[in-house]
Amino acid sequence: PGGGDEALYLFGPGTGPRCSRSGGDGLVIRAGSKVVLGDEDVYVKDNTLGTFVRLNSLFPGPGPNPNCITRYGGTICLSDVGVVDTDTDLVPNAEDNCRVDPNGPYEGSVRVDSDFDGIGNQCDPDYDQSGGVTVADFAYFLSKFGGKDLAADHDGSGSVTVADFAIFFRFFGKPPGLSGLACANPTIKTNLGDAPCITP
Repeated sequence: PGGGDEALYLFGPGTGPRCSRSGGDGLVIRAGSKVVLGDEDVYVKDNTLGTFVRLNSLFPGPGPNPNCITRYGGTICLSDVGVVDTDTDLVPNAEDNCRVDPNGPYEGSVRVDSDFDGIGNQCDPDYDQSGGVTVADFAYFLSKFGGKDLAADHDGSGSVTVADFAIFFRFFGKPPGLSGLACANPTIKTNLGDAPCITP
């Protein structure tokens, strides 16, 4: 390839010649990866649509950071300028419901937010939405220990274990973890009619 109309195509192994537009060998966006786009056009084969999608055309994105979107199992950004990922979980801070606690695509908790307060379960042991992790939250955690409970299963392992207690203990006496979502509020109570803060 070469010339002014050069484009990069990302798709799985094919049978055609390298760099062909119709099925040649290419690159795969692996789950949890980050693709940073420059000035050149980049296409990916969308298996759901059965066609190529020009990634550059997906911007600006709908989230709080219009230069990054989460799509095709990874994060796609226009450039690295201004994109910060403090916990290196492949989710930009502006879209991360646990900014300093990894809960990205390779983590068991994968950005789950069971109480819809905009703070991910990985860093939110404030079960009663009081704004702080207290003795009342400990009583709830203790009642769920050894069983299955989405809110108390902070690491996403499928059950409430000692590993979840370690996460709970780290926040005891403090507010829940930091979220990058503008709508995040640890006192949101959707069961009482508060609007949910949805993770993008």
